[in-house]
Amino acid sequence: MTRIGFIGRTKFLFDTIIKFQKLKDYEISFIWTSQDEEFYNFGYDKFEKLAAKVNCLFINSSNIKTHANSISADIVVSVNFINIIPQDFIEKFKFGIINAHAGDLPRYKGNACPNWAILNQEEFVALTLHKMNSDLDSGPIIFKDKFKIKRDTYVSEIYEWLEEKIPKSFVMAVEHLCDGRSTSDQAGKTLRTFPRKPEDARLDFSKDLNWNYRLIRASSKPFDGAFAYLNNSSKKIIIYRAEPVEVKYDFLAVSGQIIERFSEDASFLLAIGENALKITSYSLDGLSIKKSFQVVCDSMRNRLT
Repeated sequence: MTRIGFIGRTKFLFDTIIKFQKLKDYEISFIWTSQDEEFYNFGYDKFEKLAAKVNCLFINSSNIKTHANSISADIVVSVNFINIIPQDFIEKFKFGIINAHAGDLPRYKGNACPNWAILNQEEFVALTLHKMNSDLDSGPIIFKDKFKIKRDTYVSEIYEWLEEKIPKSFVMAVEHLCDGRSTSDQAGKTLRTFPRKPEDARLDFSKDLNWNYRLIRASSKPFDGAFAYLNNSSKKIIIYRAEPVEVKYDFLAVSGQIIERFSEDASFLLAIGENALKITSYSLDGLSIKKSFQVVCDSMRNRLT
């Protein structure tokens, strides 16, 4: 019986624990979590209830040193723990700690890798399973899986893929290490990605359509969405989905100006340079799309800034 511990946050980790709970060859030793991010929409209390259900130790803390001596396991699975885990903690476990990183290591090390991959026009985003060491997103690679990024891929699609893949991949990775199979050292040039904040998703109509379209796709749900303001006012419009369209006529308009409106589905066309973007899912100051449409599209003089 392999004793396994879990450390981290997000529904990805929760679903992974459920996956291992159903496997007869594993005993869950502990579940360790910490303060969740608001957009996770998945609090520590869910882990606490699960720990009680499987009758294992539960820890809610970001401080590794305080609780390190109270736990034991053969191998540990980690997803997005709030702090870097020190080497002496990693070495407590016979097979180490496995991390699931939503980036193509070593090229994408850091935060918000799926978002940055869309913004950087990458061909794919990778899920990398690797053994941890004390450096950020380092350590030998167990295996990778890839998700192709198309021109219309939204970040939500990547997260749906990760939600399906991560629990299964952890089972494979744990079996891989416990069976003594080999890993490969990380090699190649590193690209460090840094956290993104909601204010980074402001649209910029001095840039081209493709730049703004990528920002919408990279900032959409489960994140706060891309945004702009109506007519330089304080009225904030959050945009979740859009699509480039070909307008069948030449036009002259200020970039960011509304040039067509469609009451049947409450969508509208936005001029960006010489091109047009159809805005299909949005909200003005938290209003429904129907009420937002009535305000945003009440005049063809309106524009987003």
